[in-house]
Amino acid sequence: MINGETTYIYLLSDPMSQFTMLDLQMLNNVKLVNKHKLFKNKVLNILSKGHLSLKANKFISLPLKNIWYKKLLRYKSDKKVVVIMSPPWSDRQLIKFLRKNYFNCKLILHFHDIVAKDLKYNKQLKIERIKKDFDQIIVYNQADAETYGFVYHPVGYAPPSKEELKKYPYSDLVFIGAAKDRLDDIRNIYKRMTAAGLICDFYVTEVPNDQRRADGIIYGDKFLPYSECLAREAASNCLLEILQGGSKGRTYRMMDAIIYNKKLITNCEEIVRLPYYNENRIHFFNNINQISIDFVRNHKEIDYGYKNDFSNITFLNFIDSL
Repeated sequence: MINGETTYIYLLSDPMSQFTMLDLQMLNNVKLVNKHKLFKNKVLNILSKGHLSLKANKFISLPLKNIWYKKLLRYKSDKKVVVIMSPPWSDRQLIKFLRKNYFNCKLILHFHDIVAKDLKYNKQLKIERIKKDFDQIIVYNQADAETYGFVYHPVGYAPPSKEELKKYPYSDLVFIGAAKDRLDDIRNIYKRMTAAGLICDFYVTEVPNDQRRADGIIYGDKFLPYSECLAREAASNCLLEILQGGSKGRTYRMMDAIIYNKKLITNCEEIVRLPYYNENRIHFFNNINQISIDFVRNHKEIDYGYKNDFSNITFLNFIDSL
């Protein structure tokens, strides 16, 4: 159980949190504030999102943001306060506001993506500056922990049960993700699997129109709603994961496979160190030519015996231990 003597304030910046943090939503001492929906009032929501957006603050930090911080983050608490902030929230005005209003609070910057990517999108993120501003910096990617001297810990995760998801057509193999630096690999795997008569459900974004092909892959203009991603995975026999360059940390796809009892094909090195690893249900590869068609084709009951150890509560307990 998490420390009942502490109030945890999560400053989130992704719409997925309503599906990935279900274990925290009912806890009285955990407050979730998501940048994608700050207020129920539509007008306030539009105004606040615009004022606090990274795009609006790209070149200079806009003044008067405390107007929104006072409305969003004035919690009455006689407990110790720990603020866990995602990188898009990082802002000098916000840090000063939190230090002033929560005496001796602990500020933690939590990277859910590769550090270099977040540094690119939020210009206020400077390595030497954040080392001074935050009490602790936690990254999900082991390579970033080694490069920058930050603390490593996998992301917490608590998705809906399969029974809560919308029913989706069956597939032998599913891949959902942005093309990034892996489009050729995605296409080669899709071609091999479909040529073998397997049903493949591949949805790929961030592919320019002039590079799209009529090859059976769905090239999306936008990311799928996360609930649909989960529904497609739950309907498939096997999940495919291909890490983007520079990434080595545990991913949602890996955890989805284990939680939903699905076979997994992945090049994430961390998987072989987990107690859930077994060659009969997880196919690790270094080269896409190593991927076995028979592994995907074979149908058998999978049970990882998941013990809830990916939970966000485990992550909060880790923070307390620091």
